[in-house]
Amino acid sequence: MPVLNVEIYTPLKKYLTMDCGLVSVKSDEYRLGILPEHAEMISTVAISELDLKNDDKVYKFAVGKGILHVKNDKVVILVDSIESDHEIDVQRAIQARDRALHHLSKKDPSVDLERAQLALDRALNRLKVANYSEPQS
Repeated sequence: MPVLNVEIYTPLKKYLTMDCGLVSVKSDEYRLGILPEHAEMISTVAISELDLKNDDKVYKFAVGKGILHVKNDKVVILVDSIESDHEIDVQRAIQARDRALHHLSKKDPSVDLERAQLALDRALNRLKVANYSEPQS
């Protein structure tokens, strides 16, 4: 049975090498599903959840922006950040979300709104991948 050889890199290191049957990640335009024998392609990677499926197990990661290249059952993913669902510090992500929301709500022209929105997107993505839900009051 064919498999995909996946390699994931950050600016600092090779993060992971793994064989799997499915790679699923969001591009800037749509969600990609890559199976063995996929056509060669290059795509963007958006701040999103990356899923690697191997048999009956799904490995979940929060990824930052990057690019992806598929060729001959090899998938190379270059992202600016990646954390597995087990590596995510939920409290830190909550604090980052709250800081970003605070900056976005200010009417201060010195606030970099694009940077604050990216910080919010990253924090919300981490919380989603960590399967965090707000406590009910």
